[in-house]
Amino acid sequence: MEKIGGGCFGTVYKGTCRGKDVAVKKLHQHTLVDTALDEFKKEVEIMTHLRHPNIVLLMGACTEPGNLMIITELMPKGDVSTIIHNPNIKLSLLKKLHMAKDVAQGMNWLHRSNPPIIHRDLKPTNLLVDENWTVKICDFGLSAVRRQETLTDGGIAPGTPLWMSPEVLQGKPLNEKVDLYSYGIVLWEMLTGEEPYGEHDSYNTFVKAICNDNERPELPEDMHQSLKNLLELCWHRETEKRPNFDQIIDMLDDAMIECTLTDPLAIQLWKENWKGKDEVSFNKFVAALYRILDLNLGRDRERNMDYKCLKAMLAESEKDSENCNVHIEKFGLLIRWFGPLKQTIKNDETNIISIVGNVVKENWFHGDLPRTNCEVLLSDYVKKKGTYLVRLSTTDPIEKSPFTISKVNKKGKINHQRVFASRNRQGYYVVVKSKTGDKDKKLEAKGGIGNLIAKIAGELDLKTPCPGRKYSELFMTNKVEGYLPSPDDESTSDNGSE
Repeated sequence: MEKIGGGCFGTVYKGTCRGKDVAVKKLHQHTLVDTALDEFKKEVEIMTHLRHPNIVLLMGACTEPGNLMIITELMPKGDVSTIIHNPNIKLSLLKKLHMAKDVAQGMNWLHRSNPPIIHRDLKPTNLLVDENWTVKICDFGLSAVRRQETLTDGGIAPGTPLWMSPEVLQGKPLNEKVDLYSYGIVLWEMLTGEEPYGEHDSYNTFVKAICNDNERPELPEDMHQSLKNLLELCWHRETEKRPNFDQIIDMLDDAMIECTLTDPLAIQLWKENWKGKDEVSFNKFVAALYRILDLNLGRDRERNMDYKCLKAMLAESEKDSENCNVHIEKFGLLIRWFGPLKQTIKNDETNIISIVGNVVKENWFHGDLPRTNCEVLLSDYVKKKGTYLVRLSTTDPIEKSPFTISKVNKKGKINHQRVFASRNRQGYYVVVKSKTGDKDKKLEAKGGIGNLIAKIAGELDLKTPCPGRKYSELFMTNKVEGYLPSPDDESTSDNGSE
Protein backbone atom coordinates (compact mmCIF):
# COMPACT_ATOMS: atom_id res chain seq x y z
CA MET A 1 0.00 0.00 0.00
CA GLU A 2 1.09 3.58 -0.68
CA LYS A 3 1.73 5.69 2.43
CA ILE A 4 -0.18 8.99 2.16
CA GLY A 5 -0.07 10.39 5.69
CA GLY A 6 0.19 9.81 9.36
CA GLY A 7 -0.06 11.24 12.84
CA CYS A 8 0.45 10.50 16.48
CA PHE A 9 -2.15 7.70 16.42
CA GLY A 10 -1.41 5.91 13.19
CA THR A 11 -0.09 5.74 9.65
CA VAL A 12 -2.44 6.23 6.69
CA TYR A 13 -2.09 4.26 3.47
CA LYS A 14 -3.92 4.38 0.18
CA GLY A 15 -5.49 1.02 -0.57
CA THR A 16 -8.22 -0.68 -2.57
CA CYS A 17 -11.32 -2.30 -1.13
CA ARG A 18 -13.68 -4.13 -3.48
CA GLY A 19 -12.41 -2.13 -6.41
CA LYS A 20 -12.69 1.28 -4.71
CA ASP A 21 -9.80 3.47 -3.55
CA VAL A 22 -9.83 3.80 0.23
CA ALA A 23 -7.73 5.13 3.09
CA VAL A 24 -6.39 2.59 5.60
CA LYS A 25 -5.24 3.88 8.98
CA LYS A 26 -3.11 1.45 10.97
CA LEU A 27 -3.04 2.48 14.61
CA HIS A 28 0.31 2.75 16.39
CA GLN A 29 -1.11 1.51 19.68
CA HIS A 30 -1.59 -2.16 19.00
CA THR A 31 -2.54 -3.26 22.50
CA LEU A 32 -5.31 -1.82 24.64
CA VAL A 33 -6.60 -2.73 28.03
CA ASP A 34 -9.83 -4.72 27.80
CA THR A 35 -12.11 -1.82 28.76
CA ALA A 36 -10.53 0.51 26.20
CA LEU A 37 -10.68 -2.16 23.47
CA ASP A 38 -14.36 -2.81 24.20
CA GLU A 39 -15.07 0.90 24.00
CA PHE A 40 -13.13 1.18 20.73
CA LYS A 41 -15.19 -1.66 19.25
CA LYS A 42 -18.39 0.01 20.44
CA GLU A 43 -17.42 3.34 18.85
CA VAL A 44 -16.47 1.63 15.59
CA GLU A 45 -19.91 0.00 15.58
CA ILE A 46 -21.52 3.43 15.99
CA MET A 47 -19.40 4.89 13.19
CA THR A 48 -20.45 2.20 10.74
CA HIS A 49 -24.05 3.44 10.96
CA LEU A 50 -23.25 7.15 10.61
CA ARG A 51 -24.21 8.61 7.23
CA HIS A 52 -23.74 12.33 6.62
CA PRO A 53 -22.15 14.33 3.77
CA ASN A 54 -19.73 15.99 6.22
CA ILE A 55 -18.58 12.88 8.07
CA VAL A 56 -15.93 10.61 6.61
CA LEU A 57 -17.53 7.30 5.69
CA LEU A 58 -16.21 4.35 7.69
CA MET A 59 -16.08 1.33 5.39
CA GLY A 60 -14.52 -1.23 7.67
CA ALA A 61 -12.31 -1.87 10.68
CA CYS A 62 -10.10 -4.48 12.27
CA THR A 63 -10.46 -4.69 16.04
CA GLU A 64 -8.14 -7.65 16.52
CA PRO A 65 -5.71 -6.83 19.36
CA GLY A 66 -2.28 -6.02 17.94
CA ASN A 67 -3.64 -5.27 14.48
CA LEU A 68 -6.01 -2.34 14.90
CA MET A 69 -6.97 -0.42 11.77
CA ILE A 70 -9.89 1.41 10.20
CA ILE A 71 -10.82 1.77 6.52
CA THR A 72 -12.52 4.93 5.26
CA GLU A 73 -13.35 6.66 2.02
CA LEU A 74 -10.34 8.32 0.39
CA MET A 75 -10.20 12.12 0.67
CA PRO A 76 -7.85 13.18 -2.15
CA LYS A 77 -7.18 16.82 -1.14
CA GLY A 78 -5.83 15.87 2.27
CA ASP A 79 -6.59 17.68 5.51
CA VAL A 80 -7.63 21.25 6.24
CA SER A 81 -4.38 22.00 8.08
CA THR A 82 -2.30 21.26 5.00
CA ILE A 83 -4.55 23.39 2.81
CA ILE A 84 -4.85 26.50 4.98
CA HIS A 85 -1.11 26.61 5.71
CA ASN A 86 -0.08 26.15 2.07
CA PRO A 87 0.94 29.61 0.74
CA ASN A 88 0.24 28.47 -2.82
CA ILE A 89 -3.45 27.81 -2.08
CA LYS A 90 -5.54 30.97 -2.02
CA LEU A 91 -9.02 30.57 -0.58
CA SER A 92 -11.63 33.33 -0.66
CA LEU A 93 -13.33 34.26 2.60
CA LEU A 94 -16.57 32.79 1.30
CA LYS A 95 -14.83 29.49 0.50
CA LYS A 96 -13.36 29.37 4.03
CA LEU A 97 -16.78 30.02 5.55
CA HIS A 98 -18.29 27.25 3.45
CA MET A 99 -15.63 24.87 4.69
CA ALA A 100 -16.36 26.00 8.24
CA LYS A 101 -20.06 25.38 7.67
CA ASP A 102 -19.29 21.87 6.46
CA VAL A 103 -17.56 21.20 9.77
CA ALA A 104 -20.45 22.68 11.76
CA GLN A 105 -22.98 20.55 9.88
CA GLY A 106 -21.00 17.39 10.51
CA MET A 107 -20.53 18.20 14.18
CA ASN A 108 -24.21 19.04 14.52
CA TRP A 109 -25.05 15.57 13.22
CA LEU A 110 -22.73 13.97 15.79
CA HIS A 111 -24.04 16.04 18.69
CA ARG A 112 -27.66 15.38 17.77
CA SER A 113 -27.13 11.63 17.56
CA ASN A 114 -28.72 9.44 20.21
CA PRO A 115 -26.71 9.31 22.38
CA PRO A 116 -24.71 12.42 21.43
CA ILE A 117 -21.24 11.74 20.04
CA ILE A 118 -18.52 14.04 21.38
CA HIS A 119 -15.44 14.29 19.16
CA ARG A 120 -13.00 15.41 21.90
CA ASP A 121 -10.20 16.10 19.40
CA LEU A 122 -11.57 18.48 16.80
CA LYS A 123 -8.64 20.09 14.94
CA PRO A 124 -7.65 20.86 11.33
CA THR A 125 -5.77 17.59 10.80
CA ASN A 126 -8.98 15.70 11.63
CA LEU A 127 -10.89 17.53 8.89
CA LEU A 128 -10.44 16.01 5.46
CA VAL A 129 -11.29 17.51 2.06
CA ASP A 130 -12.66 15.64 -0.94
CA GLU A 131 -12.27 16.40 -4.66
CA ASN A 132 -15.21 18.86 -4.53
CA TRP A 133 -13.76 20.84 -1.58
CA THR A 134 -16.32 19.36 0.80
CA VAL A 135 -14.92 19.06 4.33
CA LYS A 136 -15.61 15.90 6.32
CA ILE A 137 -14.86 15.04 9.94
CA CYS A 138 -12.76 12.03 10.83
CA ASP A 139 -11.14 10.28 13.81
CA PHE A 140 -13.96 10.80 16.30
CA GLY A 141 -13.99 7.04 16.87
CA LEU A 142 -10.48 6.89 18.30
CA SER A 143 -11.17 8.43 21.70
CA ALA A 144 -10.67 5.08 23.40
CA VAL A 145 -7.10 5.08 22.14
CA ARG A 146 -6.59 8.78 22.90
CA ARG A 147 -7.54 8.55 26.53
CA GLN A 148 -4.48 6.37 27.15
CA GLU A 149 -2.15 8.97 25.63
CA THR A 150 -0.54 11.53 27.95
CA LEU A 151 -1.12 15.21 27.30
CA THR A 152 2.45 16.30 27.86
CA ASP A 153 5.73 15.44 26.24
CA GLY A 154 8.69 16.49 28.32
CA GLY A 155 6.97 19.70 29.41
CA ILE A 156 6.49 20.94 25.82
CA ALA A 157 3.00 21.88 24.66
CA PRO A 158 1.96 19.10 22.25
CA GLY A 159 -0.24 19.62 19.22
CA THR A 160 -3.64 18.41 20.34
CA PRO A 161 -4.00 20.53 23.54
CA LEU A 162 -3.86 23.70 21.43
CA TRP A 163 -7.48 23.04 20.48
CA MET A 164 -8.60 21.65 23.86
CA SER A 165 -11.06 23.56 26.01
CA PRO A 166 -10.10 24.77 29.50
CA GLU A 167 -12.31 22.13 31.12
CA VAL A 168 -10.52 19.35 29.23
CA LEU A 169 -7.11 20.72 30.15
CA GLN A 170 -8.19 20.84 33.81
CA GLY A 171 -9.66 17.34 33.80
CA LYS A 172 -13.19 18.52 34.60
CA PRO A 173 -16.39 16.65 33.61
CA LEU A 174 -17.11 17.00 29.90
CA ASN A 175 -20.08 17.57 27.65
CA GLU A 176 -20.47 18.45 23.98
CA LYS A 177 -19.46 22.07 24.67
CA VAL A 178 -15.81 20.98 24.58
CA ASP A 179 -16.20 20.57 20.82
CA LEU A 180 -17.60 24.10 20.52
CA TYR A 181 -14.44 25.54 22.01
CA SER A 182 -12.28 23.45 19.67
CA TYR A 183 -14.39 24.58 16.74
CA GLY A 184 -13.71 28.22 17.62
CA ILE A 185 -9.95 27.66 17.54
CA VAL A 186 -10.26 25.74 14.26
CA LEU A 187 -12.37 28.53 12.73
CA TRP A 188 -9.85 31.17 13.82
CA GLU A 189 -7.06 29.13 12.22
CA MET A 190 -9.02 28.73 8.98
CA LEU A 191 -9.77 32.46 8.78
CA THR A 192 -6.28 33.72 9.63
CA GLY A 193 -4.11 30.99 8.13
CA GLU A 194 -2.00 31.08 11.30
CA GLU A 195 -1.30 28.43 13.90
CA PRO A 196 -2.83 29.13 17.33
CA TYR A 197 -0.74 29.94 20.39
CA GLY A 198 2.57 29.95 18.54
CA GLU A 199 4.10 32.00 21.37
CA HIS A 200 3.79 29.11 23.85
CA ASP A 201 6.50 26.47 24.18
CA SER A 202 5.66 25.10 27.63
CA TYR A 203 2.65 22.97 28.39
CA ASN A 204 2.28 24.22 31.97
CA THR A 205 2.40 27.91 31.07
CA PHE A 206 0.03 27.22 28.18
CA VAL A 207 -2.56 25.61 30.46
CA LYS A 208 -2.26 28.47 32.95
CA ALA A 209 -2.74 31.06 30.19
CA ILE A 210 -5.85 29.35 28.82
CA CYS A 211 -7.52 28.29 32.05
CA ASN A 212 -6.51 31.00 34.52
CA ASP A 213 -5.83 34.04 32.33
CA ASN A 214 -8.55 33.32 29.75
CA GLU A 215 -6.07 33.83 26.90
CA ARG A 216 -7.42 33.33 23.37
CA PRO A 217 -5.98 33.89 19.89
CA GLU A 218 -5.83 37.55 18.87
CA LEU A 219 -8.62 38.71 16.57
CA PRO A 220 -7.40 40.66 13.51
CA GLU A 221 -8.62 44.25 13.33
CA ASP A 222 -9.93 43.80 9.79
CA MET A 223 -11.98 40.71 10.65
CA HIS A 224 -15.71 41.24 10.15
CA GLN A 225 -17.56 41.87 13.41
CA SER A 226 -19.96 38.97 12.82
CA LEU A 227 -17.01 36.57 12.78
CA LYS A 228 -15.44 38.14 15.85
CA ASN A 229 -18.71 37.68 17.74
CA LEU A 230 -18.95 34.04 16.65
CA LEU A 231 -15.40 33.22 17.74
CA GLU A 232 -15.80 34.88 21.11
CA LEU A 233 -18.95 32.87 21.78
CA CYS A 234 -17.37 29.58 20.72
CA TRP A 235 -14.38 29.85 23.04
CA HIS A 236 -16.20 31.54 25.92
CA ARG A 237 -14.91 30.63 29.36
CA GLU A 238 -18.44 29.75 30.52
CA THR A 239 -19.54 26.62 28.69
CA GLU A 240 -23.25 27.42 28.85
CA LYS A 241 -22.65 30.60 26.84
CA ARG A 242 -21.12 28.71 23.95
CA PRO A 243 -23.65 28.21 21.11
CA ASN A 244 -24.67 24.82 19.79
CA PHE A 245 -23.91 23.88 16.20
CA ASP A 246 -27.46 24.63 15.08
CA GLN A 247 -26.86 28.22 16.15
CA ILE A 248 -23.41 28.29 14.59
CA ILE A 249 -24.79 27.22 11.21
CA ASP A 250 -27.32 30.04 11.37
CA MET A 251 -24.63 32.55 12.37
CA LEU A 252 -22.38 31.39 9.54
CA ASP A 253 -25.21 31.84 7.03
CA ASP A 254 -25.58 35.43 8.25
CA ALA A 255 -21.83 36.01 8.21
CA MET A 256 -21.49 34.78 4.63
CA ILE A 257 -24.00 37.39 3.51
CA GLU A 258 -22.66 40.22 5.67
CA CYS A 259 -19.03 39.61 4.68
CA THR A 260 -19.82 39.36 0.96
CA LEU A 261 -22.35 42.16 0.54
CA THR A 262 -21.20 45.53 1.86
CA ASP A 263 -24.51 47.39 1.45
CA PRO A 264 -27.15 47.09 4.23
CA LEU A 265 -30.01 47.05 1.71
CA ALA A 266 -28.32 44.28 -0.29
CA ILE A 267 -27.77 42.30 2.93
CA GLN A 268 -31.46 42.68 3.75
CA LEU A 269 -32.41 41.57 0.22
CA TRP A 270 -30.35 38.37 0.36
CA LYS A 271 -31.25 37.45 3.95
CA GLU A 272 -34.98 37.85 3.35
CA ASN A 273 -34.96 35.78 0.19
CA TRP A 274 -32.00 33.39 -0.05
CA LYS A 275 -30.30 32.96 3.32
CA GLY A 276 -28.21 29.80 3.27
CA LYS A 277 -27.85 29.87 -0.53
CA ASP A 278 -24.95 31.05 -2.67
CA GLU A 279 -26.89 31.56 -5.86
CA VAL A 280 -30.39 32.11 -7.16
CA SER A 281 -31.99 32.18 -10.58
CA PHE A 282 -31.64 35.53 -12.32
CA ASN A 283 -35.41 35.83 -12.76
CA LYS A 284 -36.05 35.46 -9.02
CA PHE A 285 -33.16 37.74 -8.19
CA VAL A 286 -34.17 40.57 -10.49
CA ALA A 287 -37.81 40.43 -9.37
CA ALA A 288 -36.76 40.81 -5.71
CA LEU A 289 -34.21 43.50 -6.57
CA TYR A 290 -36.72 45.64 -8.47
CA ARG A 291 -39.21 45.15 -5.64
CA ILE A 292 -36.83 46.33 -2.90
CA LEU A 293 -35.89 49.36 -5.06
CA ASP A 294 -39.57 50.20 -5.62
CA LEU A 295 -39.18 49.81 -9.39
CA ASN A 296 -41.60 48.36 -11.90
CA LEU A 297 -39.97 45.49 -13.77
CA GLY A 298 -42.67 45.33 -16.40
CA ARG A 299 -43.67 42.48 -18.66
CA ASP A 300 -41.61 43.51 -21.66
CA ARG A 301 -38.35 43.40 -19.71
CA GLU A 302 -36.22 42.21 -22.64
CA ARG A 303 -36.82 45.60 -24.31
CA ASN A 304 -35.55 47.47 -21.24
CA MET A 305 -31.87 48.22 -21.73
CA ASP A 306 -31.09 48.71 -18.02
CA TYR A 307 -32.48 45.23 -17.41
CA LYS A 308 -30.41 43.76 -20.24
CA CYS A 309 -27.24 45.46 -19.02
CA LEU A 310 -27.79 44.19 -15.48
CA LYS A 311 -28.30 40.68 -16.80
CA ALA A 312 -25.13 40.91 -18.90
CA MET A 313 -23.15 41.96 -15.82
CA LEU A 314 -24.58 39.49 -13.29
CA ALA A 315 -26.08 36.39 -14.87
CA GLU A 316 -24.01 33.22 -15.13
CA SER A 317 -25.32 30.36 -17.25
CA GLU A 318 -25.60 26.88 -15.84
CA LYS A 319 -23.56 24.24 -17.61
CA ASP A 320 -25.45 22.67 -20.53
CA SER A 321 -28.52 24.76 -19.72
CA GLU A 322 -30.24 27.91 -20.87
CA ASN A 323 -30.97 28.85 -17.26
CA CYS A 324 -28.83 31.52 -15.62
CA ASN A 325 -28.13 32.33 -12.00
CA VAL A 326 -26.78 35.15 -9.85
CA HIS A 327 -24.01 34.20 -7.43
CA ILE A 328 -23.69 36.14 -4.19
CA GLU A 329 -20.00 36.82 -4.85
CA LYS A 330 -20.76 38.37 -8.25
CA PHE A 331 -23.51 40.47 -6.66
CA GLY A 332 -21.03 41.57 -3.99
CA LEU A 333 -18.56 42.63 -6.68
CA LEU A 334 -21.26 44.57 -8.53
CA ILE A 335 -21.93 46.56 -5.36
CA ARG A 336 -18.23 47.23 -4.82
CA TRP A 337 -17.85 48.37 -8.43
CA PHE A 338 -20.95 50.51 -8.80
CA GLY A 339 -21.90 51.50 -5.27
CA PRO A 340 -24.86 50.75 -2.99
CA LEU A 341 -28.26 49.71 -4.31
CA LYS A 342 -29.61 53.20 -3.70
CA GLN A 343 -27.63 56.41 -3.61
CA THR A 344 -28.01 60.15 -4.06
CA ILE A 345 -25.93 61.84 -6.75
CA LYS A 346 -26.24 65.59 -7.26
CA ASN A 347 -29.30 65.64 -4.98
CA ASP A 348 -31.07 63.07 -7.18
CA GLU A 349 -31.74 59.57 -5.89
CA THR A 350 -30.61 56.87 -8.28
CA ASN A 351 -30.09 53.11 -8.11
CA ILE A 352 -27.51 50.57 -9.11
CA ILE A 353 -29.58 49.31 -12.05
CA SER A 354 -29.57 52.66 -13.86
CA ILE A 355 -25.91 53.27 -12.95
CA VAL A 356 -24.89 49.91 -14.45
CA GLY A 357 -26.95 50.66 -17.58
CA ASN A 358 -25.31 54.08 -18.01
CA VAL A 359 -21.82 52.58 -17.85
CA VAL A 360 -22.41 49.47 -19.97
CA LYS A 361 -23.83 51.57 -22.81
CA GLU A 362 -20.50 53.40 -23.22
CA ASN A 363 -18.50 52.00 -26.12
CA TRP A 364 -15.25 52.26 -24.16
CA PHE A 365 -16.48 49.98 -21.33
CA HIS A 366 -15.22 46.38 -21.46
CA GLY A 367 -16.43 45.02 -18.11
CA ASP A 368 -14.30 42.71 -15.96
CA LEU A 369 -11.72 42.15 -18.69
CA PRO A 370 -8.54 40.67 -17.11
CA ARG A 371 -5.37 42.72 -17.52
CA THR A 372 -3.66 40.10 -19.69
CA ASN A 373 -6.67 39.87 -22.02
CA CYS A 374 -6.85 43.64 -22.11
CA GLU A 375 -3.23 43.92 -23.24
CA VAL A 376 -3.74 41.29 -25.93
CA LEU A 377 -6.76 43.21 -27.23
CA LEU A 378 -5.00 46.59 -27.18
CA SER A 379 -1.85 45.16 -28.79
CA ASP A 380 -3.82 44.89 -32.06
CA TYR A 381 -4.06 48.70 -32.02
CA VAL A 382 -0.58 49.81 -30.89
CA LYS A 383 -0.24 51.82 -34.13
CA LYS A 384 -3.38 53.79 -33.23
CA LYS A 385 -2.11 56.00 -30.41
CA GLY A 386 -4.82 56.98 -27.98
CA THR A 387 -6.83 53.77 -28.34
CA TYR A 388 -8.28 53.06 -24.91
CA LEU A 389 -10.81 51.12 -22.87
CA VAL A 390 -12.20 51.21 -19.34
CA ARG A 391 -12.40 47.98 -17.39
CA LEU A 392 -13.43 46.94 -13.91
CA SER A 393 -10.70 46.57 -11.30
CA THR A 394 -10.50 43.08 -9.79
CA THR A 395 -7.82 43.66 -7.16
CA ASP A 396 -8.30 45.52 -3.88
CA PRO A 397 -9.16 48.15 -2.97
CA ILE A 398 -12.09 47.74 -5.35
CA GLU A 399 -14.40 50.13 -3.48
CA LYS A 400 -11.80 52.90 -3.62
CA SER A 401 -10.67 52.14 -7.16
CA PRO A 402 -13.45 50.36 -9.08
CA PHE A 403 -12.24 51.16 -12.61
CA THR A 404 -9.01 51.09 -14.61
CA ILE A 405 -8.28 52.98 -17.84
CA SER A 406 -6.01 51.02 -20.19
CA LYS A 407 -4.65 52.76 -23.27
CA VAL A 408 -2.00 52.87 -26.00
CA ASN A 409 0.18 55.87 -25.15
CA LYS A 410 2.10 58.18 -27.49
CA LYS A 411 5.08 55.81 -27.50
CA GLY A 412 2.93 52.87 -28.60
CA LYS A 413 3.12 51.26 -25.16
CA ILE A 414 0.16 50.02 -23.14
CA ASN A 415 -0.29 51.56 -19.71
CA HIS A 416 -2.94 51.35 -17.02
CA GLN A 417 -4.45 54.18 -14.96
CA ARG A 418 -6.44 53.53 -11.80
CA VAL A 419 -9.72 55.44 -11.40
CA PHE A 420 -10.70 56.29 -7.82
CA ALA A 421 -14.17 56.91 -6.39
CA SER A 422 -14.54 60.17 -4.53
CA ARG A 423 -16.01 60.29 -1.06
CA ASN A 424 -19.59 58.98 -0.82
CA ARG A 425 -19.47 57.97 -4.50
CA GLN A 426 -20.31 61.49 -5.66
CA GLY A 427 -17.79 61.31 -8.51
CA TYR A 428 -14.48 59.88 -9.74
CA TYR A 429 -10.90 61.04 -10.17
CA VAL A 430 -7.48 60.03 -11.46
CA VAL A 431 -4.04 61.06 -10.26
CA VAL A 432 -1.51 61.96 -12.97
CA LYS A 433 2.07 63.13 -12.86
CA SER A 434 2.56 66.82 -13.34
CA LYS A 435 4.36 67.78 -16.55
CA THR A 436 6.20 70.55 -14.65
CA GLY A 437 7.63 68.16 -12.09
CA ASP A 438 5.49 69.49 -9.26
CA LYS A 439 3.17 67.38 -7.11
CA ASP A 440 0.92 64.81 -8.77
CA LYS A 441 -2.25 66.31 -10.18
CA LYS A 442 -5.76 65.18 -9.35
CA LEU A 443 -8.31 65.26 -12.17
CA GLU A 444 -11.88 64.74 -11.01
CA ALA A 445 -15.50 65.03 -12.12
CA LYS A 446 -18.82 64.83 -10.33
CA GLY A 447 -21.38 62.20 -11.29
CA GLY A 448 -20.78 58.96 -13.19
CA ILE A 449 -17.59 57.55 -14.65
CA GLY A 450 -18.71 58.79 -18.07
CA ASN A 451 -18.40 62.40 -16.88
CA LEU A 452 -14.80 61.78 -15.82
CA ILE A 453 -13.83 60.13 -19.12
CA ALA A 454 -15.29 63.06 -21.07
CA LYS A 455 -13.43 65.58 -18.88
CA ILE A 456 -9.98 63.94 -18.94
CA ALA A 457 -9.99 62.61 -22.51
CA GLY A 458 -7.86 65.47 -23.81
CA GLU A 459 -5.29 65.48 -21.03
CA LEU A 460 -4.88 61.69 -21.01
CA ASP A 461 -4.98 61.46 -24.82
CA LEU A 462 -8.02 59.19 -24.88
CA LYS A 463 -8.97 59.30 -28.55
CA THR A 464 -10.54 56.08 -29.82
CA PRO A 465 -12.51 53.50 -27.81
CA CYS A 466 -11.01 50.06 -28.36
CA PRO A 467 -13.29 47.80 -30.45
CA GLY A 468 -14.13 44.27 -29.42
CA ARG A 469 -16.11 44.75 -26.24
CA LYS A 470 -18.34 41.88 -25.20
CA TYR A 471 -21.43 44.07 -24.70
CA SER A 472 -21.66 45.21 -28.35
CA GLU A 473 -24.37 42.74 -29.23
CA LEU A 474 -26.72 44.33 -26.67
CA PHE A 475 -26.85 47.45 -28.82
CA MET A 476 -27.25 45.96 -32.29
CA THR A 477 -30.87 47.14 -32.49
CA ASN A 478 -32.42 50.57 -31.98
CA LYS A 479 -35.69 49.06 -30.75
CA VAL A 480 -34.62 48.88 -27.14
CA GLU A 481 -36.21 51.33 -24.70
CA GLY A 482 -34.10 54.33 -23.83
CA TYR A 483 -31.00 53.66 -25.93
CA LEU A 484 -29.71 54.06 -29.47
CA PRO A 485 -26.71 52.07 -30.66
CA SER A 486 -23.42 53.93 -30.88
CA PRO A 487 -21.44 53.80 -34.15
CA ASP A 488 -18.93 51.48 -32.50
CA ASP A 489 -21.62 49.05 -31.38
CA GLU A 490 -23.08 48.82 -34.87
CA SER A 491 -19.82 48.41 -36.71
CA THR A 492 -17.78 46.13 -34.50
CA SER A 493 -17.99 42.55 -33.38
CA ASP A 494 -16.57 40.72 -30.39
CA ASN A 495 -13.47 39.53 -32.26
CA GLY A 496 -11.90 43.01 -32.16
CA SER A 497 -12.01 43.66 -35.92
CA GLU A 498 -12.93 47.05 -37.29
